[in-house]
Amino acid sequence: MGIVIQLGQDNGIPELAERVAGACRNRLLERKTAAVSFNHISEQLGVDPRLVPKAVAWLQRNGRAEVRDFSMRSRPHVTVPGVCRIDDVDCCPPAERT
Repeated sequence: MGIVIQLGQDNGIPELAERVAGACRNRLLERKTAAVSFNHISEQLGVDPRLVPKAVAWLQRNGRAEVRDFSMRSRPHVTVPGVCRIDDVDCCPPAERT
């Protein structure tokens, strides 16, 4: 079972976004990590996968995150969105930086 998040007027997204930022930061600091997939964030935090894109979008709107498409390691022909920058931890490839 996942963790229950109380939803207020803002649907609890800012609070969830802070937890997502922490999970992304920890994962991006691991060796050989280029990005954190939304699926990994959902599993790590035990939250509904439908809430993760909302929290990441909130972080992006506040200039705290960058999302790019990355190839899966197990299926290189498949791309998934992943967070490659959170606050001051930046693992985004420089050639593609916008």
